[in-house]
Amino acid sequence: MREIKVNELKEGMTTAIDVFSPKGQLILKRHQTVSAFDIAKFGFYNIASVYVEGSSAQEKEEWNKEYAIIKEKYRDSIDNLHEYMNDILYRNIIPDKNTLIRDS
Repeated sequence: MREIKVNELKEGMTTAIDVFSPKGQLILKRHQTVSAFDIAKFGFYNIASVYVEGSSAQEKEEWNKEYAIIKEKYRDSIDNLHEYMNDILYRNIIPDKNTLIRDS
């Protein structure tokens, strides 16, 4: 869901939440496709912006990059913890307490 200005709104976009006039009149329900008539109606009622569903390709790409970084850090911490547990069980080597707490 993202907020978009009415003058940037395009036909075919889908509303994420109900759109109300300043006086509280329901103009367009959520999950409805926006038409040219609806855009004109938003202008008539002086509605500045509308929440629409979906996101741009750039936002999805940024999210995927952030997810990849988090996933890699998680896998590294799991691998470290696994290695520490093997050291404790099989080699009788006890790592530093602070290291164990930080990595787990």
